[in-house]
Amino acid sequence: MRKADTVGSKEFAKAALANLFADARGVTMKIGQLFSELEDGSPFDQLAKGVDPYPFSTMLPVLEDGLGRPVSEVFADIEDHAIAASLGQVHKARLLNGDVVAVKIRYPGIASAVDAEMKIAGLIPSVGPAKKWGMDLTGYKQVLKANMDRELDYRTEAQRQIAYRDAWHKSVVYTPQMVVQGRHDVMGSRADDLAAVIAAAQRTEPPIKVTIERQGGMLKCRIEPGAVRTVGIVWIAKYTMSATVEIDRGENAGRTITYVNVVNSLQRIGSWAGTEPEEVTMPQPEPGEGVAIWIQAGEAGPILAAAKIENPLVE
Repeated sequence: MRKADTVGSKEFAKAALANLFADARGVTMKIGQLFSELEDGSPFDQLAKGVDPYPFSTMLPVLEDGLGRPVSEVFADIEDHAIAASLGQVHKARLLNGDVVAVKIRYPGIASAVDAEMKIAGLIPSVGPAKKWGMDLTGYKQVLKANMDRELDYRTEAQRQIAYRDAWHKSVVYTPQMVVQGRHDVMGSRADDLAAVIAAAQRTEPPIKVTIERQGGMLKCRIEPGAVRTVGIVWIAKYTMSATVEIDRGENAGRTITYVNVVNSLQRIGSWAGTEPEEVTMPQPEPGEGVAIWIQAGEAGPILAAAKIENPLVE
């Protein structure tokens, strides 16, 4: 691709590249979404908001192959309309027993396409613009590969819900409205109950120490062991502090709702042995965004310690 010389040609090149990424989906679309986070108001923003979904006729064979049976044996009905993302799309459906569910379907051949694209990405040298911008391209490629592997396996989300079901001795898998300290399932509409649970959690002394601070244009997260060895899983989430959305479908259709602390990405960093301090470095949040880090005991255990840092949007 030839280097753009003027502001106009650069913007045209960005728009063309964004359209190319959206059409390609998979890894290239993910990279485009990364670009959208680095620059406000860019043509890559469309990738963060989604692209046009494939026709349901294209996705139906993939769904039935995954189910191992015709959809009529599982669903009473399923909507043709879908919300598309980089690796798949989501359809609203109703099970035979009447339960309304979201059905997430991977794009045809996306797994093999991602594998091939990641092999190509591994050959990209850390020179040229990447070096000029000071990007840790090797680190980005490693994180991208880990995220793609996790996001391609839709069972990951289900396994986490199953872990909570088992930990709380529930009979069914469901999505709780709020979980406080990894211990208590509370309905958000019960303000008094929620306030009491949060107050009790705040009085609990964490067994380990977690801090997050700005340092040299980056964020440095540090985990320090306590008096008693405590092991856990390290998670990092990036979130939008406030987002106002016009609802055009469902029971809230026609309403405009403002959501707070909307999680955009959730990354499992790995296990912490609890013996030595550990540090994690990452880019600072963009204006209007925040980053949270926490250590959890097991897949669905209590939150051992947590910290966050935010970059408020100045109007």
